[in-house]
Amino acid sequence: MGERVNVVRDGDSFSVAGFEVSAAGDKHHVSHPDVSPVDNVGFLIDGEVFHPGDALTEVDVPTLLLPGQAPWLTVPDMIGYVRRMAPRRAYAIHDGLINEWGLSVLDDVLAMEAERAGADIRRLRPGESVEL
Repeated sequence: MGERVNVVRDGDSFSVAGFEVSAAGDKHHVSHPDVSPVDNVGFLIDGEVFHPGDALTEVDVPTLLLPGQAPWLTVPDMIGYVRRMAPRRAYAIHDGLINEWGLSVLDDVLAMEAERAGADIRRLRPGESVEL
């Protein structure tokens, strides 16, 4: 493709900027009954952090970047996913389409799950960071 673009698929690994990255998954979560899912690959970084993209790909990982909202995502699907993954930490991402009321609901759902799981499950505020 070129020097700046490298296509990766499920199971591929590569190094970038000092990080070891593995690709996981292959298709976007179903978002419409009349449209076939497009390609989607998640990225596992240094065996520590997994960004699933727009899918609920399951990978054994300590830190999950958890889709918190999407047109294709329900709260039961989100909670089921984080429970199946059982990470020590999960930080909600993918919440740009919801207003302050929706963010409040998301925060409450995540807090309930964090208490149930005894894990750090929450949405980071803009500018907030965590040590992994």
